[in-house]
Amino acid sequence: MIPIICIVLASIFILKIDVPRLRKAKMHKEFKVLIFLLAISFSMVIARGVLQDVPNPLNGVAFLLRPLTDILVQILR
Repeated sequence: MIPIICIVLASIFILKIDVPRLRKAKMHKEFKVLIFLLAISFSMVIARGVLQDVPNPLNGVAFLLRPLTDILVQILR
């Protein structure tokens, strides 16, 4: 529970520092990217803290690219 609270506080701290600076400089695209990346990382950490069994994203990528790998191996033999 304490690590989750630390992550929430760290996210709020990052937003308090970066959001006013980005808005003042009218950097709307950077603001959207910051919010997107912070939301993804925040949700992954919370899911990891609550569920304890979050699958590794690289396993999904490997699963999707396995047919391509098999085809390339057959071509190169």
